[in-house]
Amino acid sequence: TTLEGIFYITMKHIIDEERKGRLLVGSRTYDYKPPKSEGGRISNEINQRVYVTNKKFSEMISDGRPYCPTERQKENVGLCEFICIDIDYSTEPMLEFIKRIKYIPTIYYESSSNNSDVSRKLSFKKFKDEEHKYRFRMIYALKTPTHSCGEYNAAFNYIITINAIDKRIVDGREANQYYFGNYNTRVYNTNFIYYLPDNYKDYFEEKIETQKSARSKTNIIQPYHLDLDLAL
Repeated sequence: TTLEGIFYITMKHIIDEERKGRLLVGSRTYDYKPPKSEGGRISNEINQRVYVTNKKFSEMISDGRPYCPTERQKENVGLCEFICIDIDYSTEPMLEFIKRIKYIPTIYYESSSNNSDVSRKLSFKKFKDEEHKYRFRMIYALKTPTHSCGEYNAAFNYIITINAIDKRIVDGREANQYYFGNYNTRVYNTNFIYYLPDNYKDYFEEKIETQKSARSKTNIIQPYHLDLDLAL
């Protein structure tokens, strides 16, 4: 059975400039990509719940604010209204890649290491060439949110598959992983809001056992700020 046959209901979308989604953001912005040694501190800083339009989310990314689409602890992952996909080893620049895929993301932007000495070294390490050097992030806003790590992973894999994206070029992350913005970069926002088909979980859902994190007690999450100015 072909994928097209399985997903007889495609991923429909609407355009909604006023739609808001929930996510966690960091308490500070970065005009550089911090080293891995700062990861623990930054992870604990991502504790502000916000409820924002895609326009405001795009502005936060360009300000260099780290974010996470759902709760930071895996055992607490619930409702998630954004699917974040890291493309780390593309042979095509971002805009060419976006034109080629079937479902254009809601938000997309280049990573700080895009087409750099770093990306070329990583390309050579994985593919033995320097052509897989383009790195960018795609974010899909959902009208039909996911409600667990398993559902998030199912939606993630569904979107990659239906867009015919080679999984080898994707940095697969679980729902509770965080992402960096990219200071002063251009962030593209289509305001597309997607509906996942009813049967996507039947073919992609993964069973994930959650374990309590040793850091769970140190990561204090604040209430959602419906008035964004209070959070940012």
